[in-house]
Amino acid sequence: MTIQVKDYEQSVTERAKTLSLPEPTGISILPRNFFTASSASELAHEDSALTLKSLLRQAHLEFTTFESPEKPFLRAHENHFGWEAPILFVSYAYLSGNPEALSVALGVLSNYLTDWLKGLTKSKDVKLSIVVETEYGKRKEVTYSGPVEGLKDLDSVVKETFRS
Repeated sequence: MTIQVKDYEQSVTERAKTLSLPEPTGISILPRNFFTASSASELAHEDSALTLKSLLRQAHLEFTTFESPEKPFLRAHENHFGWEAPILFVSYAYLSGNPEALSVALGVLSNYLTDWLKGLTKSKDVKLSIVVETEYGKRKEVTYSGPVEGLKDLDSVVKETFRS
């Protein structure tokens, strides 16, 4: 299990404006190529984004996906065992007003993945990155890779990073 924290220089809000996308609210599900696409028509979501949207909706959490039903993004699918989530973005304003939202999201995701990964015989690893905007306007990326049971440790690391 590894959890890494590093600076994240790019502004999600500014990038969304550049691509003529709505301002991120709640927990934002970022497309795979959010910072490299030259236009919104090139954006692609991880295949797992659909599942994540459903889980956040079931937990009654506010989220942004940047795509519309009329213009869905391309889907990127990797052929490997385990589960790779799209990058999540959580703004300072949202997390400070809803301090338990991330805990709820990670709990719902952990429960889902525990059941989903039961039947796999090979790797049961989970990969998840969360970009969090800190109290001081900086952005940090917290990346987790390992067994689903380790997601419980991610919440405290993200909250600590949020305050730095």
